[in-house]
Parts: sequence; C-alpha cells; structure tokens
Amino acid sequence: MKRAPGPGAVGRRWSVAAVLVLAAAVAAAHGVGITAPFHYDDKLEILINPAMQGLGHWRGLFDYNPFRFLLLCTLTLQYNTTGIDTVPFHLVNLFIHGLNAWLVFGIARRIIARAGPWKGGAPLEATALSAALLFAVHPLLVEGVTYISGRSSSLATTVYLASFLVLDGLLRELEARPGLRRRWQALSDRVGLALASLVAVFVLGSVVFLWVLRGLGKDIGTAQAVGGGVVLLGVLAVGAALYRWGRRPLPEGPTIRWVALRWVVLLALFGVGVMTKEIAATLPAGLWLWELCLGHRGRVRPALASLRGLYLPLIAGPVGMLLFRLAYFGSVAGPDAIIRPPLDNLWTQAVVVWRYVGLWLWPADLTIFHHHPVSESPLGWPAWLALVGWLALVAVALLIRHRHPALTLVLLWPLLALLPSSSLIPLKETMADHRAYLPATMWCIAPVLLAGLVTPLRRSRIAIPLLLAVVAIPLGVRTVQYTRLWQSEQALWERAAQIQPEAAEVWYMLGDIHRSRLLLRDAEQHYQRCLELDPGYHAAANNIGLVYAEQGRPDKALEWFREARDLALEGGTCSTAACNNIGNALTRRSAFLDARAAYTDALVCNPDDYVAHVGMGTLYDQHLHNRDRAFHHYRRAVQIRPDHPGNAELVRRIEELQ
Repeated sequence: MKRAPGPGAVGRRWSVAAVLVLAAAVAAAHGVGITAPFHYDDKLEILINPAMQGLGHWRGLFDYNPFRFLLLCTLTLQYNTTGIDTVPFHLVNLFIHGLNAWLVFGIARRIIARAGPWKGGAPLEATALSAALLFAVHPLLVEGVTYISGRSSSLATTVYLASFLVLDGLLRELEARPGLRRRWQALSDRVGLALASLVAVFVLGSVVFLWVLRGLGKDIGTAQAVGGGVVLLGVLAVGAALYRWGRRPLPEGPTIRWVALRWVVLLALFGVGVMTKEIAATLPAGLWLWELCLGHRGRVRPALASLRGLYLPLIAGPVGMLLFRLAYFGSVAGPDAIIRPPLDNLWTQAVVVWRYVGLWLWPADLTIFHHHPVSESPLGWPAWLALVGWLALVAVALLIRHRHPALTLVLLWPLLALLPSSSLIPLKETMADHRAYLPATMWCIAPVLLAGLVTPLRRSRIAIPLLLAVVAIPLGVRTVQYTRLWQSEQALWERAAQIQPEAAEVWYMLGDIHRSRLLLRDAEQHYQRCLELDPGYHAAANNIGLVYAEQGRPDKALEWFREARDLALEGGTCSTAACNNIGNALTRRSAFLDARAAYTDALVCNPDDYVAHVGMGTLYDQHLHNRDRAFHHYRRAVQIRPDHPGNAELVRRIEELQ
C-alpha cells in the first residue's frame, strides 16, 4: 500500500513549484526591461559618482553615503566589472525581486496558516503562492525592479523578509519548549542589556567627538585615530564591567545554541539592512509587531517582556544611528534636509500614503516622477481626511488584534515600513513608487485575509487562490506595458509630462534628454517651460545657457549663466555649475580677472569642486602665469577626483610645475 506524502514533503514540493512559477512570472512581467538604460538618479549615483571609479575607494563610498554603504558596494562592484552595460545590473535586480517573491511565499504561508481556515496542505500552499504571484507581477513594483537605483528598496526588502522568517523560526522553537524559553529569556536579558550598553557607549562617544570637532572648527579626518581610540577604550571599559555580571549561572534547561544562533543571524541581518537603506531602521519594530500578532496573538503584556532581551540591541541600533546621523550630517534627514518643514511634510505624506494604496489597488497613473503638492496645514480637506483615515485604520487594526491578529499585522506593518520615507523627514521628491516596494509585501497578503472573512470564499478550497491568479494576469500585462516605457528615457519622461504637466522637474529632464541628442531647439523650449512653472529653477537657466553655447551664441549663453547664478543666490543657495560656466566663458573672452572671480565663487560654494579647480589651475597656468597657484589647483583637482579620465594631462603638468 502506497503511503501518502507527509506535510513536510508537500511543503518541499510546493517550495520547488513556487521557485519555478515565481521565476517564470518575474521573467515574463519584468524581463522586457532588461535592456533599459540608466535613468534619473542612476546617472548621479553610478555614472558620474567619483567614488564609483575603481574598486579601491571604499572610504569614498562610506563618505558619499555611510548609511547605504553596502548598496553602493554592490553597484560599484558591478560597474567596475561589467562597465556601463545595464543588462548585468538588471539581471541582479530581477534576481533580487524573484528572491523577494519567494520569501513573500514563505511569509504568506506562515501568516495564512495562523489566520485560517487552512492549516496546511495544498489549499494553504496554493493560496500563499497566489499572494506571492501578485507581488511578483504587480506594476507598482516596476520602479523597484527596472530602475537600477531602485535596488536600494528591493535589497532592503530582502533583509526585512529574511529577518521575519528567522524570527518566526525562533519563536516556534521557544513556543514548543517552555524550559528553553525560560533559559533563553534569562540569557537574552543579559546579552541584550550588555550589547545595548556597548552600542550606546560607542554611538554617544562618537557623537560627542563629532560635535566637539565641529564646535572647534576642526577637520574630522585629522583626529579620527585619537577619537576612535578614546571611544574604543570606553567600549572596552563598559564591556569589562559587564563581563562579571553576565557570567552568572543560567536556569537549568536544554541547550540554547540554535536559538542563540538565530538571534545572532537577526543581529547580522539588521546590520546589513541599515547599511543598505534607512528603511531597515524600522526592522526592530517590525519584528516586535510580528511577535505581538503571530507569536502572542495580539496580547501586549507578554510581547513587552521580550523587549528587554531580544530587541534591546536592535532598538539601540536605530536610535544610535539617528544620533550619529544627526552628528554626521547636522540633521536626521541628511545634508539636504532643509527642503520643507517637517510638519508640512507630515501632512503631505498622510495623503501620499493613500496614493500608494490607490496605485496598489488601481495602478493606472504610474510614472517615474510624481508631482504631489506640499500640504502646509492639516486643516486642508485632503490632509485632514487622510489623517482621519489613518487614525481610523490603526484603531480598527488594534481592536481586531485578538480575533484577527494576522490581519492586524498586514494592516499596521506597511504603515511602519513607510515611516522613514513618508513621515516627518523631508526627502527631495514627495512621492516615488519604489518607496511602496517594501509595504507591498504585506499588501499582497491582505486580499487573502480579507477574502477569508467572506464565508463562501472561506469554505471553498480553491476560490481565493484562483481569484488572485486571475487578477494577476491583467496586472502582469500592465507591468509589461509599463516596463517597456523604461526602455526609452524620452518615452518615460513624456509619459510623466502627460500625467502631470505642471511638474517643472519633468520638463527639465525632457530638456536634458533633447540636449543630449542635440535637439537644441526642443531642449530650450522644455527648459523655458520648466522656468515658467518654477521661476527659481536655476539649473534650467544654466542649461539654456549651454544650449546657446552649443549653438555658437556666446553672448546669450553668458547672459543665461549669470541669470542662473542670480536665481540661485535669490533662492538662498549657489550654483557651482553656473559659476564655472561663467568662468569658462569669460576665459574665452580673455576677461581673466573676472573669470577668476567666477571660479572663486564656485569654490566658496564648494571647496571640493573639481571643475572649478581645473578651471582656476588652467587660468593661472596659461594666462595669469602664477606657477604656485596653478600647481595648487591642479594638485587639488587630482586629489578630489583621482580617477578622472582627464587627470593624465593634469599630472603631467603638475610634474612640470614642481
């Protein structure tokens, strides 16, 4: 008599099937974008980023953005091994998205099994696979897959989902063995407090050191060794004080080796996450919400008990990161944080998050650039209605946490995942599709749980997975259509102009695209349209000057360069590009002293501007005949951009001037 396969065998077979189905779905939906060019921030982050030029500039990558260091490492490695060919970049992004879809399948199995009505077998597996299929083919995620810079969101999502699975395994083992739970709680309390104390000493010491240096007006690089040594001594002193306390005997019970290993893996994943994208800072809260809803079925008191042990180092990490970020950049959001007031950003994001939900439900107006207006008060009806809606959603989720804890998780966790990008911290764009990539992992499970509340659907074994599979077909077709737009930079931005013709940034990008193709008249028209919408957009004025220069009209070019400089000053900033262009134009006119003043303005704005140093060095070398000053500026330019392709001539001239 043939024995029926056990639950483990069924699960393994479905895991293999999921890999094949999801890989095929990802390839079919997103594969058409494999030849898409670099877009938007790709050029800034990869093509013209000096830290990307060569594999030995790890310090430069850290200085460029210490909070995305690991992400930048992956991009740098690819750029320096495969060059500017975008196909390898897209292949890696497709692999990451496929991996995420498979992880969503694993997470959906665990959530649906706790929510019922399926506790195992083919119905559970098929339903989880249908939810993962939604994630694999949904058009809202195109930007996180086809946009090369969208890797920041997809890679951080990989870390997030893997952490959920590791935590779930840890909680299952502790639930099955009460003696192990008591022993582990005692150990995690001690280790958690010790690690949190060490993190606190390290971060606070570093922050104080950075603030002292800034207060004294010193270069941070000149005293790193001394400051690092002082901080390290403080960490060692605290570690020695905690060592004796931590060696007290534990309660008797089974070995905790494998539980401890899972905890170490969680700590490592968190470290990788926060070095990939800032959204991973919410990982501790996300893990605790998972434990609250799925481990303790909405009971708050037992979930709070784990905070002092399992989560304390994880909580200390993001808090320390915020303090370090504040000391490093001078603000929580980064060097360009003064974009809009935080409260205005909060009212704006209250509406934006609903727009993400709307695009998930009906992905019609997808675009590379969303022009969402800033809400300056919560009293405006869109912001007021959005805030009331979110408060109502949170209240409902908390009220149902005992009866439907899994539904509470999928309702609250996406809001938590959006906090770093859609709350008080202002970012350059008020809205971007790739920010919805991480929350979408739960949004694709929500339809399953909501459909399970409907009695006829709940009683059927195949109705829900069949319904989701049918819905996935038109979504996949829409994804293919939208992904094809990404193969043409011009088509992508023309679509953005159709959807939101009032966005100045869109017309600026169209101007750049046409100028790169020497369609100068069209480029000028787009830049002029940009200035009509935003009269202070100094970069557009500068590029109109470049258009006139390429047309052989130097007088008009210089006029627009000066206009760009003045617009920047009126806006409380400065334009190094405009100042350098003024310097170049005046040098060609033999107005050498005025040219020197323009380059000086650029260097006052940015002392490390490569173009200004080269221009100033050339001016002193060839026209003002000051060998010492020429030598200084040439050498500084080489130090700033050691891998710049034009440095060979500069190095030769430096040797002659010595």
